[in-house]
Amino acid sequence: MDSFTQLPYATISNPANQDIGWETTKMINGGIDAGFFNNCLTFSLDICSKKTTDIFINQFINSAYGFQFLQFNGGTLAGNGVDLGLTGRIFKTNQFSWASTINFS
Repeated sequence: MDSFTQLPYATISNPANQDIGWETTKMINGGIDAGFFNNCLTFSLDICSKKTTDIFINQFINSAYGFQFLQFNGGTLAGNGVDLGLTGRIFKTNQFSWASTINFS
């Protein structure tokens, strides 16, 4: 609302960009689990990869154009990971079980 006229108004904060599009994410994930010695020793391996492209970026421009920034697709973000787990059952009876796990990421 305009403080002088008390009338509602709208403003355009940044110019239109006809070339802007959706961000795109591609992800792949795979893994394997195995047990040995009647599952007294178990092994787990997971591998993942994720990549996002066309991330929105705000490019600041001279305010003499009437806008503070121009928005466009230009960023990329990628990440990869490996998760390795090993569990050993140390002691087991009918009423008690003790296991130990180690994890590397």
